[in-house]
Amino acid sequence: MEKTESSFIAPNSEKAFEKAAELGLDVVLPKAYEIQLDLDSNDAYIYYLTNIDILLRAGLICNIKDVPSKSGLPHRHITINFNRDLSNWERIAYQASLGSDRTRELLSCIMIEQGDQYPTLFLEKKRSVDS
Repeated sequence: MEKTESSFIAPNSEKAFEKAAELGLDVVLPKAYEIQLDLDSNDAYIYYLTNIDILLRAGLICNIKDVPSKSGLPHRHITINFNRDLSNWERIAYQASLGSDRTRELLSCIMIEQGDQYPTLFLEKKRSVDS
């Protein structure tokens, strides 16, 4: 296949930080041992519930946090803590395998290829000081 110039411009974390500031949202970056699932439908959530047991039985994860996304249900943000640090590639593979938004995960792959420091992140409603 011949390589050609592309006019495609991938999203990047700099734009995400700008959007968050503009909209008054928090940027939530995964810790080295976390993955962040962006589930956009009940079907995606059912797929996640069906497959998360594989990681639980393998003893790879130690905590799961499941909250509605800024859009509200059925959209969900799920953060899963692994028992070890993950590379960005591993993070994206696990996220996609558990049903996270596939377009988001594909764009994250492109962001890694382009050297983006934060290829995975959530934009969430500002948390109150008490949370």
